Formats: sequence, C-alpha cells, structure tokens
Amino acid sequence: MKFILQIILLTIIITSCGNEIDFVELPKDSILHDNGSKVWLIDEIINSSKNFAPSNVRKRSVIIFYSNYKCIMQPLDSLGNKVGKSGNFELSIDNTDLTINFNQEKWTFDVLKINHLEIILLPKDDSSFPYELRLKTFPEF
Repeated sequence: MKFILQIILLTIIITSCGNEIDFVELPKDSILHDNGSKVWLIDEIINSSKNFAPSNVRKRSVIIFYSNYKCIMQPLDSLGNKVGKSGNFELSIDNTDLTINFNQEKWTFDVLKINHLEIILLPKDDSSFPYELRLKTFPEF
C-alpha cells in the first residue's frame, strides 16, 4: 500500500512539473548589458604577455554596454566628471566575435570566453586596438 502511494505521488510530481511553463528567449548579447546596462572593469590589457592595465584598480577604465548597442569607455576616476569615449558595439549571434566602433577606431575581437562574470577578448588582425582585453564585472569597493 505504501509503495503504491509513493508511485502515485511520484507520478503526480513528475507530470505536474514543467508542462505549462513559457520560456522567454533572451537576446544573445544580453550577457554584455543585462537588458539595460552593465559596467565591465578592464582588468587586463595584454600585448606580448605584458599587462598594461594599471595595478591600482581605481586607475583602470570601465566599459559600459547598453541594450541599445551603444557603449562608453571611461577611466574610473573620471566617472561622473567627464564624458567618456562613446561608440557602439555588435556581438555576433554565436557569441564568437565582438566589434566596438569608437568614431574612427574599429576594435574587432574574437571572444575567447564570455559569461556573466568575465569576458576574454583576443584582437583580430584588422583591429585598430591590438591588445587582448580581460573584462570583469564591476567589483564592489
């Protein structure tokens, strides 16, 4: 009797889960801007195995990606005081290529790693910015 009751309860639990759930598809590039805006700290700027990012975190720059495909790059210590370098971006549908346009500069990258905490970008040969970038979500100070 106890076994039959367990089978019935298990059947009810299994058949009631997930049948009426509607999933909302998120844009592939939402990881960059969280469907609004997201601040990424430029943690490392690498060329020939040398990191050119300042050792003091407060002297580093950030890139802010917006859901309207605009972006701003700005030093942390000037946030709120000056207008940063503005442009636009495009992330390929398969999350493998990122292009950032700042006026006359076109930064093109292969996306080596992308998740909600870290992005690793390798410059393409045609990029006007020849450095590897390692971005991290903006830390809590």
